[in-house]
Amino acid sequence: MRITFRASLVGMALALLPLQAVAAQPPGNTEASSHSTQAAAEKAGIKPIPVVKSASPNPQSCSKLQARIRSRSSQATGTALCTDPVRNVKISSLPHASARPGAAREHLKSSRLSAAGRTRVPLPDWCYDYADGSGNWLFFRDKACAVSVWELKLVDQKTRKQIGRLEYLRDDYLFTEYKTSAWGHQLSIDWIEGSETGDTTGILLQGQGRCEGACKLPSENVEFPRQPVKTKGYAYGQINPESTVTESGAVGTGKSSIIFQFLKPGAKPSNLMLSEPGGGIRCDNATPGISGTGCVVPDYRPVFQVSRSGANPEFARHLSDALASGLPGAYPDGTPLTRMTDRKKARRNGDRACPQASKGGYPRPTGYSCDEYPFRSTWEGAYTQSPNTPASGRTFSWCQIKKLNPGTGAKGWSACMIKEGQNSGGGTALKKFYLENRVIEKDKFFVSVID
Repeated sequence: MRITFRASLVGMALALLPLQAVAAQPPGNTEASSHSTQAAAEKAGIKPIPVVKSASPNPQSCSKLQARIRSRSSQATGTALCTDPVRNVKISSLPHASARPGAAREHLKSSRLSAAGRTRVPLPDWCYDYADGSGNWLFFRDKACAVSVWELKLVDQKTRKQIGRLEYLRDDYLFTEYKTSAWGHQLSIDWIEGSETGDTTGILLQGQGRCEGACKLPSENVEFPRQPVKTKGYAYGQINPESTVTESGAVGTGKSSIIFQFLKPGAKPSNLMLSEPGGGIRCDNATPGISGTGCVVPDYRPVFQVSRSGANPEFARHLSDALASGLPGAYPDGTPLTRMTDRKKARRNGDRACPQASKGGYPRPTGYSCDEYPFRSTWEGAYTQSPNTPASGRTFSWCQIKKLNPGTGAKGWSACMIKEGQNSGGGTALKKFYLENRVIEKDKFFVSVID
């Protein structure tokens, strides 16, 4: 339940009450957890990344309203609305609905919204569990959210006295799907029961949507009608921007926003507020192994998660030992790995780390194959990390490679003989991770080994 996005004022006339969409101007595991979100990721110690940026500068706050009233002295009459953030609220203590896994993904099966089929997508619990009350954004690879508490005030402009007030929970939510070229952006307002004072009847919410960059927002993809803010239930709006990235190999970023304000018949509307995430949504048609466009939240570096008790325990054990020896990639504090999509270079990485016995390399025991780390599909691989001055390799006591010795440090690579089925299973899991997180050339990612 709940969804919040940052606001920075846009000098846009929301006062024209008919809803309009402002179109974008596009520029001239199994072994691994594919989406590191919700319960499975939290159990593994994987957390969302906070982006320290306020949910709303709120340039027309209640203090500014009071200043304008004072400057006009007795000429100001009638009632006016204004909003201010409520600081230092423990969001996790507020009641909220349980997450419905997959709800956002199901919603994106069609990028079209319709009034008849309009439903609110609930936020996952981690949005509330990690929220610090300031409205800062939290990111995973396929979702982003911001949660904060605000107060809406009704002010008598003649007497400058507050004659009404209510608190509301503001939830902003952004969600993607790796095989869909559209994304969802939702804003929800939830009136906190028992917070109202004075005459708060008849409060309305209205909004508009827009998208800038490599995206478009057809009017039929916007659903934010003028609606009452009720004591129970949500007032909310949704938009589904569509990426304009279509050509093979293309990558582009779009930034969606929702502009909204509160109304009350006979009163001056509140200041405009803007729901807009920080870095935007990246969509690409450049992920090897998958055709078509899909989208992710690029601010989050995904985590390739492997279990020692899963289907490929020897694969997991080698990764664990390699990371413990100091090689890069360890989540969350290590140096991330960097995706490399050149097949020839990947082959060279594998040949350097795991040379065949016929070429002076390592004998393969029956039923075993050679596993290397860092992965051959990374720029930290045995060859690409240092093509001209090869770094030294290392192994571990159980790995059945006599030509290598144990070692430590961030430079170099490791090799280990593991069962063939587990080696291929680990490779399949890594490919799935790349696809479902749309890890493209030069993308950074981490590795996490759990029990």
